[in-house]
Amino acid sequence: MGVAPHNPNGPIANIVALHFDLATPNFLIQEDMLGDVPWRFDVVRTNLRSQNGYWLPLEEPGLGVEINEAEARKHPFQQELFEQSVYHEDGSVAEW
Repeated sequence: MGVAPHNPNGPIANIVALHFDLATPNFLIQEDMLGDVPWRFDVVRTNLRSQNGYWLPLEEPGLGVEINEAEARKHPFQQELFEQSVYHEDGSVAEW
Protein backbone atom coordinates (compact mmCIF):
# COMPACT_ATOMS: atom_id res chain seq x y z
CA MET A 1 0.00 0.00 0.00
CA GLY A 2 1.34 3.43 -0.91
CA VAL A 3 1.93 6.12 1.69
CA ALA A 4 0.76 9.68 0.93
CA PRO A 5 1.76 11.96 3.86
CA HIS A 6 -0.24 15.09 4.62
CA ASN A 7 1.79 18.23 5.36
CA PRO A 8 0.00 21.59 5.62
CA ASN A 9 2.77 22.96 7.86
CA GLY A 10 5.82 25.17 7.41
CA PRO A 11 9.11 24.89 5.53
CA ILE A 12 10.89 22.80 8.17
CA ALA A 13 8.05 20.28 8.06
CA ASN A 14 8.45 20.24 4.25
CA ILE A 15 12.06 19.16 4.64
CA VAL A 16 11.26 16.62 7.36
CA ALA A 17 8.57 15.21 5.06
CA LEU A 18 11.11 14.96 2.23
CA HIS A 19 13.49 12.97 4.47
CA PHE A 20 10.61 10.71 5.51
CA ASP A 21 9.57 10.23 1.89
CA LEU A 22 13.07 9.32 0.73
CA ALA A 23 13.38 6.74 3.54
CA THR A 24 9.97 5.12 2.92
CA PRO A 25 9.99 2.38 0.27
CA ASN A 26 6.23 2.55 -0.27
CA PHE A 27 6.14 6.37 -0.55
CA LEU A 28 3.69 7.44 -3.27
CA ILE A 29 3.07 11.20 -3.18
CA GLN A 30 3.71 14.10 -0.78
CA GLU A 31 1.09 16.74 -0.12
CA ASP A 32 2.46 20.17 0.69
CA MET A 33 1.33 23.75 0.99
CA LEU A 34 3.67 26.23 -0.61
CA GLY A 35 1.45 29.24 -1.32
CA ASP A 36 -0.02 29.90 2.13
CA VAL A 37 2.12 32.96 3.00
CA PRO A 38 4.54 34.91 0.82
CA TRP A 39 7.33 34.72 3.44
CA ARG A 40 7.25 30.90 3.80
CA PHE A 41 10.87 30.36 2.71
CA ASP A 42 12.20 33.67 4.08
CA VAL A 43 12.28 32.18 7.59
CA VAL A 44 14.73 29.42 6.59
CA ARG A 45 17.92 28.98 4.62
CA THR A 46 17.86 25.80 2.58
CA ASN A 47 18.69 24.46 -0.84
CA LEU A 48 15.29 22.77 -1.14
CA ARG A 49 14.27 22.91 -4.78
CA SER A 50 11.84 21.19 -7.02
CA GLN A 51 12.06 20.08 -10.62
CA ASN A 52 9.06 19.01 -12.72
CA GLY A 53 6.88 18.86 -9.61
CA TYR A 54 9.35 16.76 -7.58
CA TRP A 55 11.40 17.84 -4.57
CA LEU A 56 15.07 17.08 -5.07
CA PRO A 57 17.12 15.40 -2.30
CA LEU A 58 19.28 17.74 -0.22
CA GLU A 59 23.03 17.21 0.06
CA GLU A 60 23.60 19.17 3.29
CA PRO A 61 24.04 17.32 6.61
CA GLY A 62 21.16 16.82 9.02
CA LEU A 63 17.89 18.25 7.79
CA GLY A 64 19.71 20.67 5.51
CA VAL A 65 17.93 23.73 6.85
CA GLU A 66 18.83 26.70 9.06
CA ILE A 67 16.26 28.92 10.74
CA ASN A 68 16.56 32.62 9.93
CA GLU A 69 15.62 33.75 13.44
CA ALA A 70 15.54 37.46 12.61
CA GLU A 71 13.02 36.85 9.84
CA ALA A 72 11.04 34.34 11.91
CA ARG A 73 10.57 36.95 14.68
CA LYS A 74 8.72 39.14 12.15
CA HIS A 75 6.02 36.45 11.88
CA PRO A 76 4.94 35.36 15.39
CA PHE A 77 2.46 32.51 15.74
CA GLN A 78 -1.21 33.50 15.47
CA GLN A 79 -3.88 30.93 16.24
CA GLU A 80 -6.23 30.29 13.34
CA LEU A 81 -9.93 30.70 13.92
CA PHE A 82 -11.84 27.56 13.02
CA GLU A 83 -15.16 29.24 12.36
CA GLN A 84 -16.17 26.78 9.64
CA SER A 85 -15.75 23.66 11.76
CA VAL A 86 -18.41 21.01 11.41
CA TYR A 87 -18.69 18.41 14.14
CA HIS A 88 -20.04 14.95 13.38
CA GLU A 89 -22.13 13.03 15.91
CA ASP A 90 -19.06 11.02 16.92
CA GLY A 91 -17.19 14.23 17.77
CA SER A 92 -14.88 14.19 14.74
CA VAL A 93 -14.22 17.47 12.93
CA ALA A 94 -14.71 18.13 9.21
CA GLU A 95 -14.47 21.14 6.88
CA TRP A 96 -11.85 23.04 8.83
